[in-house]
Amino acid sequence: MSNKKILTIGLPVFNGEKFLRRRLENILSQTFEDFLLVISDNNSNDKTFDICMEFQRLDKRITYVKQNFNQPIPNMHTLLNNSNTKYFVWAAIDDFWSTNFLENNIKILEDKPGIIGSIGAVYFFEDYDEFNINQFDTDSYNLIHVKTTSGTYENRVSKYMNFNQTSALYSVFRTGILKSSVVQKLNFLKKTLDPIAAWDTALIFRVLKHGDLHVNNNSSFFKYTKGITGVSNYDSVDYILNVRKKSIVEAFILYLPFTLVSLKTMGIRIFLKNIKWFLLLNFRTGRRVFKNLFRLEH
Repeated sequence: MSNKKILTIGLPVFNGEKFLRRRLENILSQTFEDFLLVISDNNSNDKTFDICMEFQRLDKRITYVKQNFNQPIPNMHTLLNNSNTKYFVWAAIDDFWSTNFLENNIKILEDKPGIIGSIGAVYFFEDYDEFNINQFDTDSYNLIHVKTTSGTYENRVSKYMNFNQTSALYSVFRTGILKSSVVQKLNFLKKTLDPIAAWDTALIFRVLKHGDLHVNNNSSFFKYTKGITGVSNYDSVDYILNVRKKSIVEAFILYLPFTLVSLKTMGIRIFLKNIKWFLLLNFRTGRRVFKNLFRLEH
């Protein structure tokens, strides 16, 4: 990929024909235009290829790559690893940005070197077919889904852990720091894990060591709550047992690798201050495994 542009947009997709055209039109309508858009197709068997070729012919900033397998998280890693630009952002196939999303968040990163990632105000929507970005009433929306995390590393981690901020993964990031923060592979109990469960949270914990995550309320990020990316289900017990074909033991200790990575990232002092959070995470996972087994046996 050329590094003449300042930003790479990484768009993973699998059988996204229902969403792809609207998403590409949304990205290409951005007021910030100095970007490369790389579409990584997880071996789709619908009209994804045809739609991508249509848009690639119209806009030279678009590059299309087709993978041999459908592996959601490794595909996201691939998009990031192959990026050479100053900034990087993942774009989910079924979400939307306000037209100034890239412009405003990149300006924040350009002006404030202590900020590592910046995202707009996040709004959830449920009806994809009826959604209209120009008619969405942001003034009456009273839920907050992401918050700025600043201060010392200990304070940043505490703020992040005490508030559900998974959408922060879709911030505009400084590429070098983001690359260095991803846990690419982990050797655990003589097995290579790629990815680990809660890989996105592990990534954010490592990103926060380098600086702040910012919320720019002058731009907007619209998240489809019934999205098809598959990332949100990757750590579920059903997915672990039935799709990833892991053992019951592996399901029981699903978040142990993540816990150990977090301990190494935070250091023992900060980890022990937050140990209740990790204990609850691992306990709830074990409880879900028991419930899953009970359901299978009855």
